[in-house]
Amino acid sequence: MMNDTLPYLLLLVKKNIILHALVVSGNFHSINLKNLDHQVIGNALRIKNFSLSSNDIFNIDFYVSKDGSSKKKNSITSLIMTTKESKYFDNSKYYFNDDENRGKNRHPLIREERKHKKDLGVFKIFEAPIHPAFVSINYNPVYGYAIFISFYSDFNEAYKRKKDVDDAIEEGTKSFNRQ
Repeated sequence: MMNDTLPYLLLLVKKNIILHALVVSGNFHSINLKNLDHQVIGNALRIKNFSLSSNDIFNIDFYVSKDGSSKKKNSITSLIMTTKESKYFDNSKYYFNDDENRGKNRHPLIREERKHKKDLGVFKIFEAPIHPAFVSINYNPVYGYAIFISFYSDFNEAYKRKKDVDDAIEEGTKSFNRQ
């Protein structure tokens, strides 16, 4: 299910001209980055201490990669926002409109997984032709918190794959609850 209303943090992403330009262009070569602490690592861009607001500062990784799950030659445009601050994970309802009780989140294995990873949903962050994004947040004790924002070139195919997995988990939850 796609979220119609953008939550706080994704609204900040939408309003940021640099992140918008990265996603729309699919590269960083034509974007003026001279005032940003950044480095290029192969085909990836890392921007350090990138401020979305005075209270929301991240390291940003941007890259485009092949969609390995696709049968076609599709790609994924990725924004990964990392931080040591737990507020985005702990308060995911505020920052991402996360619902602990929706669909697959009721499954006991998913509830356990949500201690380290939360699948936050699909959001229409930018206008067409940019497809909606799949958003998740992961916790790693070494690296901190990583917010993954993934734009698939074939959104419909990626959405169907995700829906098939979610439906299988939901069916497993129903079977588990009947026992």
